[in-house]
Amino acid sequence: MNQQEEKPNQIDESSFWKLATDTAGRKEEDTLLEGMGDFLELGPSDKANNLDDIIQISTSRMQNLEEELKQEREEKDQLRRNQKSFEDQVTKLTKLVEGLSNKIDVMLKNEEKLEKEIEGLKRVQELQKRSLSKLLTNQKERLEESMLEQERKNEQEKKLEELEKTVANLEESKANIPTMMNQMQRRVDSLDLKVEEVKARSEQSILNSTLHLPRTESERVPQQILGSVFRGQSNSSEMTVYRTNTGKKYHSRGCQWLYNSCIPISIIEARALGLTRCSQC
Repeated sequence: MNQQEEKPNQIDESSFWKLATDTAGRKEEDTLLEGMGDFLELGPSDKANNLDDIIQISTSRMQNLEEELKQEREEKDQLRRNQKSFEDQVTKLTKLVEGLSNKIDVMLKNEEKLEKEIEGLKRVQELQKRSLSKLLTNQKERLEESMLEQERKNEQEKKLEELEKTVANLEESKANIPTMMNQMQRRVDSLDLKVEEVKARSEQSILNSTLHLPRTESERVPQQILGSVFRGQSNSSEMTVYRTNTGKKYHSRGCQWLYNSCIPISIIEARALGLTRCSQC
């Protein structure tokens, strides 16, 4: 609330009576009344016919002025109280603002610290991520290598098993080879005997057929047939075979069993020595 300005026509009682005393010496009351009216700034509505009226008006105005002054004092006191309360509130707000400012400063410092810690944690996390990625990559490579190695081992084991089976089969075959060779040799010997028997029978039948023919017919038999028969006997008895120093077989030229020793001999001599025919050649 604003303070009202004081009016220029405000007077107190002492000044008034002083003025009245000074003007008492005037000769005419009208002149005094006119001067007091001018001093009091009386308007047309204010009727002052004598000095008592002027005193009454001035007293009334003084009372009004006193009331206005009292009211203004009260308003000033109220303004002072309001100002004091406002200042107290401003002081409280100032302290509150200072406390908030201090808290904000602390929060900003804590925020900076937190940002630095977060940045450090991010770097640590990135390093851990890289290390973990590298570790996973190494483990993956090792796992792949171990899987490849396991596959190789499995393949080698399979091959080894196959080889073992092959070796076992070969061992079985090897164990059966002498039996098979003996069987084949017996078959060959049997075939040789049958061939010899067939040859002997055929030769005997040819001889018998030629002996039973008339003389004139026998003379007509071509000499080449008899020559071929006797040449076959001669070639068969003179055929050359080969034996070894320790073997019990006779072989043809180029047989694989003749790599250590190769002794030529006729087939008749070989049979006389008890040698049998080789099953390989």
